Amino acid sequence: MNNWILVFLILLRAAPLVVSIFILLFVIAIALIFFLAQQMYFVSINKTQVELEKYDYLTELRREKGDYTPVVNIYDKGIIGNWKELLFPTRKAEHERVYIPPEDVNEDGFLKKKQNKKNENDNKRISVKNPKLAKKHK
Repeated sequence: MNNWILVFLILLRAAPLVVSIFILLFVIAIALIFFLAQQMYFVSINKTQVELEKYDYLTELRREKGDYTPVVNIYDKGIIGNWKELLFPTRKAEHERVYIPPEDVNEDGFLKKKQNKKNENDNKRISVKNPKLAKKHK
């Protein structure tokens, strides 16, 4: 142990900038290892930091009401399943491409606004769920 301290002191005297940078990089490496371990834990339980806070809040709300059932993460597939989902995500079927006719696009490349001639007075219309009342308003 004394030899390492002696080597450190000699290096500090010979090249203080290099030793300072080495110490700084060592601290950064420790922080990165901590964050890597934290993210690996989050992947293993299939939750993000925001979801952890949300589940804690929901658990607290349930306990205030006297309900002690745990909040279940429906996306948790177990440690191995979560890692498989991260490394090999399931593919979703692609939607069909939308065709927009050239006459519906203006010179700037945006869609033109269409006037709905049938419902020009949309602001004056009253929507009523009861059909009998709707006849009175026509």
